[in-house]
Amino acid sequence: MPTEFAALAREWRARFAAGRRAFRWVEDRLDNGYCAECRHCCGPQPEGDAPYPMPLLPSQRRPDLADDFYLLSPSVACLDQRGCKALTPTGCRLERRRRPPACNLFPLIINEGALYFYQICPAVLFADLDTLLRIGEDAARDLPRLYTPDELRAISTPLTPESLIHKCISLDIRIYEKAENGARPG
Repeated sequence: MPTEFAALAREWRARFAAGRRAFRWVEDRLDNGYCAECRHCCGPQPEGDAPYPMPLLPSQRRPDLADDFYLLSPSVACLDQRGCKALTPTGCRLERRRRPPACNLFPLIINEGALYFYQICPAVLFADLDTLLRIGEDAARDLPRLYTPDELRAISTPLTPESLIHKCISLDIRIYEKAENGARPG
């Protein structure tokens, strides 16, 4: 495993050094120059049999949802050892509005009103802390304008504290309070 990580580290440091590090918050999603090549988040999830849950907004639910995703329930898509049904050799076949909000936010994760970074994303591993903090702060500012408090709760990933410790880095930025106290644009 250390050899695999060293190879991964060399590969992504070289990509970032070559200017492939467009890593910024744009409107309702993170935008970058590497997701289409990496697709780690979309692919088979190697850690055990527990699927990664991705709650959907009520507006995204429709009768043919199972054509796009593996489902844990009628309102939650999931990633497991099969990966994502929407993944193709060239990336995701779905328009952004049809993807679970988690896909548009990765490597940020919402859990119980706080934002976390998924720590095995190459950008999270190799981006500098100032960049990560800026992105997290931008997301914490913008998410309450994009989603109601109920929508933020609905798309919050139900990870256990153990999973958060194992998979994520906390930014300790609360967003529910911002959503409940802020105005949403009309």
